[in-house]
Amino acid sequence: MISIRTRFMKRVIPLVLVSIFLFLLYSCKKDYTENTLKNAFELAGKNRKELEKVIAYYEKPKYSLKLKAAQFLIKNMVNKYSYDHSKIGPHRKILSALDSAYNVGIEVMTNTSTSMPGKFSVKSYWDSLCQVHGKLNMSELPKIRDVEVITSNFLIENIDHAFNIWRVKPWAQHLSFDEFCEFVLPYRGTNEPLENWRKAQHEKYSWLNDLKEDDKRNLVRLAQIMNDSLKWFRNDWASMSDYPDLPLSELYDAKVGTCYDMGNLTTYAMRSQGIPVAQVTEFGGHSWNVILDKDKRLVDFQGTETNPTKASSVFNSVYLSSFKVAKVYMMTYGINNSIFPEDYPKKNIPPFFQRRDIKDVTGISQIPSHKIEIALDSSLDGITHLYLCHFDNGSKKWNAVAVSKIKKGKASFMDMGVRNIYLPAYYKNNRYVPAAPPVFLNDNGIVDVLKADTDKPHKVALYRKVGLNDGEMAFAMAMQDAEFQASNDKDFKKYTTLFKINDLPSRFETTRVEKNDKFRFVRYYTTKGIGFGAERGNGIAELSFHGRDGNLLCGTPISNTNHDIGILENVFDENIRTNFNYDGPFWIGLDLNKPEQISKISYMFRSSFNTIEKGDTYELFYWADEWKSLGKQRAKSDVLKYTIPGNPALWLKNLTKGKEEMIFFISKGKQVWG
Repeated sequence: MISIRTRFMKRVIPLVLVSIFLFLLYSCKKDYTENTLKNAFELAGKNRKELEKVIAYYEKPKYSLKLKAAQFLIKNMVNKYSYDHSKIGPHRKILSALDSAYNVGIEVMTNTSTSMPGKFSVKSYWDSLCQVHGKLNMSELPKIRDVEVITSNFLIENIDHAFNIWRVKPWAQHLSFDEFCEFVLPYRGTNEPLENWRKAQHEKYSWLNDLKEDDKRNLVRLAQIMNDSLKWFRNDWASMSDYPDLPLSELYDAKVGTCYDMGNLTTYAMRSQGIPVAQVTEFGGHSWNVILDKDKRLVDFQGTETNPTKASSVFNSVYLSSFKVAKVYMMTYGINNSIFPEDYPKKNIPPFFQRRDIKDVTGISQIPSHKIEIALDSSLDGITHLYLCHFDNGSKKWNAVAVSKIKKGKASFMDMGVRNIYLPAYYKNNRYVPAAPPVFLNDNGIVDVLKADTDKPHKVALYRKVGLNDGEMAFAMAMQDAEFQASNDKDFKKYTTLFKINDLPSRFETTRVEKNDKFRFVRYYTTKGIGFGAERGNGIAELSFHGRDGNLLCGTPISNTNHDIGILENVFDENIRTNFNYDGPFWIGLDLNKPEQISKISYMFRSSFNTIEKGDTYELFYWADEWKSLGKQRAKSDVLKYTIPGNPALWLKNLTKGKEEMIFFISKGKQVWG
């Protein structure tokens, strides 16, 4: 017979053990969002003494402000880390391959997998590494947390140097202490391995002291000068996007990297001189730099590439065709407060908005923005917030870019980027639930509702699946004002202008020629080259001349450049995927072998192959609480014709090839990208 005591012990002991287990589990759970000194010391473990040394060092009354700076760095250090680069393995060969190419003087080609004799393609080499060793998954690499490894000497040197610069440099005098802590003081940029860069970078750019006084007083001009000195570093997102952010020493060796690497290199250089700089991001994964000007406004620029200017954002013209900035979020060193209550279910918060290291700065940025107000017909139980989602061109999904608390059936979103299509949506149980039709915000702040009306079908012509990107826009602008000339003299000493490109081309353009004369020599002639960012010079994909009956005229390629005939033939091969590039003024044309009458001319700039291509199969979708197909078509020319409902958001997919896609709507017969 079992005693009462025995039965009691059998029941109670397991409960006690469970209670102890739960206590240990939750007491040992690490919180990387609580920004207190106590939490930082606890998370530091064996490294706690190093952090305490920093606090003790600055506890003297004369160091009161430095003590506050040290506390800011330490208590907000809890969520900072780098990936362990020693565990990357064979993929690190990309760095040694780049080093070898530079050492022997081989030209390094970026963002292209095209292999050319005597040149090194970073993308081609990276693809070969991934083919042999598999794709590098950055998230699987071990994390090295700053709080566990950072030394007191590292922090003290960083703080002392930052303070010395802040107090001395005239361009840093306008900064408040809080601004100094975010724009000058931080010792890291993103998730790169820690290096003590500040002193060496300060000495490297000491020549700033020799600038003219007018330049020293103009913060934007100062940033322009510094950024010019960094343009030896190039973007290669196509190769390096899967590689962890590089430390400063490897940035100098590789000379190529992602936009985050570009931003970090710029941040090191400018912060070492007291220039208030930070990095910002948007939801497509891209990042760029900003400086905090004396008027407390952010001036944006692409570090190592495009310079800041007070006139307008670098994204206002070229980028806004295909690169849509919906919101600007600064990547802060400080841990920000959450807008959600502590007990708000994580499954009802999109992952991006669970981050505590971002801050909405759209309102003080150069990105044109306006307010959007959404009135709701209904709501979901337990849901207190509404999101505006932007269609992500990478994942091909709607992702939240802004959040607002719902008040009396309405949600107000401040400072939303213009020229974007937004979908109002709830987020519940880790998925988005559409709350209203998509809306388009135009330059004037007017919100157009894109609600599909199946009772109002109409026909449309589609020429592209993506708006012009920055490189395409640069090449299109290079073609503007160029002339097509004809002559019976191979040197073109006397010529007739057949056509001048006045309007900015956007696709494979064709124009008729009203000339009855016959000519043996024809050419495309330009007096300029144009650069935007890493894309420079003239890029032509295709030229063609047609005879009196519309027939394609053939001949021998001619040019005033030193290109081989094979390269010149790329312009006339009826293939937009081959191209011809040249920096500066040039001409290229055909010797038709005999005089011919020219009836029409076709031309296209170097592109990203997002126009409609003959023979490819496409499918068009429209939005009505979900994407609904309007059918598939095989392109018979460079245009697709569809019958669509009235006023919907649209999405065109190339089912044959290509990955880039953007959503759009039709206004006055034209595609408007969002």
